[in-house]
Amino acid sequence: MSDREPKETTTHEGGTSESSPAVPPSTVTPAGTADEAGEAVPSKRRGGRKPEGSRLYKDPRSGNWLWRRRDPRTRRRKLRSTGTPHHDIAVRIAAEYEREFELEIGGVRTYDRHKIALLPLVKLWIASLDCGEITKKTLEMQVLRALALLGIATAADLEDLSRLTDRLLKLERQAGSSEGFGRATLIRGFQKPLRQFVKWLASNRRHLPSNSLAEWALLSTSSRARAATTTRRRAKRRAVEADEMAEALAAADVLDRWNERAHPTRVVFLTLLITGARVGALTEADVSALDEKKQRIDLGSGCPRKPRGEAALDDATLGELLAYVKQRKSGPLLRSSKGERLDPHNLRGVWRETFGLGLVRLLWPTGEPRDDETMILVRRSLASGRIHIGEGGNPHKLIKTTRDARATRVAEIERIVVAIGDEWRRRMPGVDIHSLRTTHQSWAESAGVHPLLIDKQLGHVTPGGGAALEAARSLLVSGTGRRHYVDMSLQMISAHASANAVRRILDDAIKTGRRAARRNTPNRRKKT
Repeated sequence: MSDREPKETTTHEGGTSESSPAVPPSTVTPAGTADEAGEAVPSKRRGGRKPEGSRLYKDPRSGNWLWRRRDPRTRRRKLRSTGTPHHDIAVRIAAEYEREFELEIGGVRTYDRHKIALLPLVKLWIASLDCGEITKKTLEMQVLRALALLGIATAADLEDLSRLTDRLLKLERQAGSSEGFGRATLIRGFQKPLRQFVKWLASNRRHLPSNSLAEWALLSTSSRARAATTTRRRAKRRAVEADEMAEALAAADVLDRWNERAHPTRVVFLTLLITGARVGALTEADVSALDEKKQRIDLGSGCPRKPRGEAALDDATLGELLAYVKQRKSGPLLRSSKGERLDPHNLRGVWRETFGLGLVRLLWPTGEPRDDETMILVRRSLASGRIHIGEGGNPHKLIKTTRDARATRVAEIERIVVAIGDEWRRRMPGVDIHSLRTTHQSWAESAGVHPLLIDKQLGHVTPGGGAALEAARSLLVSGTGRRHYVDMSLQMISAHASANAVRRILDDAIKTGRRAARRNTPNRRKKT
């Protein structure tokens, strides 16, 4: 008898083969069952099945789990990959496959998420949105950019959330680099628009049976998570001072003349200040929105979370708007220099240039002769960090008299830049086009206007303001309110008080600025 233990002989369809030594029945671990540690053990066959009844098989080439099911009608086998080696995730995906398979057998419409192209659906989603045109354009740009940069072509690309997150993080701007996006931009400009888009695709099972991005966690914004990245920190927004606003409006007149604009920008900034409206809402308004009888601009209701406010006007601002509109009956209320509808993005740059020139006018050194050209050159020099004199040509081919005149001009601009540069750079940060809305609120509060009226004018949704406004409305419709408080309440809920208070502050600052300008040196040059 041999020292080796006898081998068992297992009979297969193709013949017999030798197997391992016999093992007692109590120690055998059947294929597809759990071992002592509770881990699932796949069978020795290629692509062993998991025991949970999920019809999952391991792909030996990729390591991913495959779902397999035989169609009882055609007797053909359906095979779909879950795209993941993690069993827990594969079981959830396989459950969706099972559900779709049962619906298909029952004659119910099914969805092939792996083949749905997302790019053509973006237009349909944008058309279904109930918001302004500017918001629609922004969302469309963000979603199209996200689909392109993240490599998302079909609905199947939305399934692997970990891969989406990895691709998103590759777009993040690293420390010491100027390329890429900040962490906040990745969240607001990529993740949130994509989740909003996919939620619409899955709503009412319109195009997808489920929202595959519902569990896509937003990137962390903690300081530790952003330690290796650099983000552009925007200066905290501040309100514009009254004297700054008066000079900014005067600077708008200067730039309108200098650039020969057919349609002035002064009335645009004035309207933004008095109404406190959001830029997008005001640029979308047409001429028909100007209600002369009610002295307001009808901006519409807007979104529930962002009402567009009352946009009440004082008498002086209403008169300027009527003179600006003239006999027009249609088209945009506020127009660009070319007569087209204003672009909010372009308007931000125009306001920054206008406010910068206004600060130059306000900070102009006493005794220095001032004219439009010099002030514009000083602003350009401050904004760019180098001296501008607005002359071209080859300086080596100029006569001595011209070179001396240019040198004198450069010295003059440099002297003024040095005198006001520090204060100009201190005041410029934090003032953007939205600051006019902040300015309205700040000025109205300083004038003692009730917060309820400011909220109504600006369209703020605050617990205090909203509750107070509803209380005032309920008071007016009650018998006691009509008998005792109707006059006071009518005055209280009128948003015109906020517009009138802001206009008074502005007019006082304009008068003060004009008196100060008379004491200064008269203009030396004017553009011809």
